[in-house]
Amino acid sequence: MKAPPDAYEQCGPKTSLTSLIATYKLTDVEPYRYLADTLTRIVDGHPHNRLDDLLAWAYAAAPALKAVA
Repeated sequence: MKAPPDAYEQCGPKTSLTSLIATYKLTDVEPYRYLADTLTRIVDGHPHNRLDDLLAWAYAAAPALKAVA
């Protein structure tokens, strides 16, 4: 018996991206900055046991970081 398709297979990548952007807007997070910061944190070795820190609603609650020049 074939397994039922998951949401990604049913909706496709465009709908998944639209859903992510809607989540960012609901949490007042700028999508490009969020994605860039999250990917940088992952590459820099963000701890696996603290992945919840990278979610949009946790990111929105975090204090703003100031750029160091």
